Amino acid sequence: MNEKIFTLPVTEQISPYISQRQLDELPVVVVSHPKVRAAISLQGAHLLAWQPSGAKPAIWLSNNTPFKKGNAIRGGVPICWPWFGPVAKPSHGFARNQPWGLTAHDEDENGVILTFTLKDNEQTRSLWPHAFTLIARFKLGEECEIELESHGDYQATAALHAVGEQARHARLKRGVDHNWFTDSHQQTFGRIGICTAILPANGKKVLQCELFVLGSFVALAIVVKYVHGDARPFVISTG
Repeated sequence: MNEKIFTLPVTEQISPYISQRQLDELPVVVVSHPKVRAAISLQGAHLLAWQPSGAKPAIWLSNNTPFKKGNAIRGGVPICWPWFGPVAKPSHGFARNQPWGLTAHDEDENGVILTFTLKDNEQTRSLWPHAFTLIARFKLGEECEIELESHGDYQATAALHAVGEQARHARLKRGVDHNWFTDSHQQTFGRIGICTAILPANGKKVLQCELFVLGSFVALAIVVKYVHGDARPFVISTG
């Protein structure tokens, strides 16, 4: 699946390193940069692929997932918001099934930065009666940094999953001790980490995760950073 994404026909050349392509029913933003290849679906601002130059593909993506409008994508890094788990419908929130907009992009010799935005609409308000602006920023290069920023007067739960190709043999090395952090563990299908935070009401809230390349392995670490400046890492290693 990783290679298929990068061979799709270009529907729009956004910049020298950024293009838009079509994967079945879903538009996908593709990065082809000397330092990194990556792909993000506009549905859900969902990271489908991240591969630093000279490394193996870092992100696991199911070959059987249907790339259909409104269907959740299996694999990659989904954005679960404004709730996590089956506490309401749809499970893991509606953000991952909504169409986002690419609202900014930047690039230099080290990689690219992509910004996606989702705002409340008639469908989201029927599921969750709050006005909001949700911003996802992806810094893509030799490392992958994902920042989720939300604005509005409400309390929500945000989660970012990292599903790595190397994760089936991973083990948790160090846990996170933070009163906002609710869960971090390996699950079935090779999920190497779940960054989950309960974001308080009012103003700006930020959940930030980073994926790294360590030696010959990829996607082995995640750092959770909060807007207050606290950073508590948990590290995954193979073997």
